[in-house]
Amino acid sequence: MSDIPERRANVPLVDAMMRRLKLKPLLIFERVLESSSIARAARELNLTQPAVTKAIQELEADLDVPLFERTNRGVVPTCYGSLLGARVKTVIAELGVASEIGK
Repeated sequence: MSDIPERRANVPLVDAMMRRLKLKPLLIFERVLESSSIARAARELNLTQPAVTKAIQELEADLDVPLFERTNRGVVPTCYGSLLGARVKTVIAELGVASEIGK
């Protein structure tokens, strides 16, 4: 018998993840990734540090992987964070192109 609950057995993992993921936490993730600092990302986004931390923690919980290693000098992406970062940058770039087309 599978470890996957029966009600979710027929739902592809990607579909389940796409329903949970929101754009704002991904934008916050991208800013933390670029700045290597939750505090700096919070300042740049005009958010509180706890709000940025919460967004990253929720994203990590949704994906069930750690995205950053916290150090005394900031944050460093894990292998999962690096992989997600490449995809998020692509999504952000595509959204930028789409918004230019709409003008």
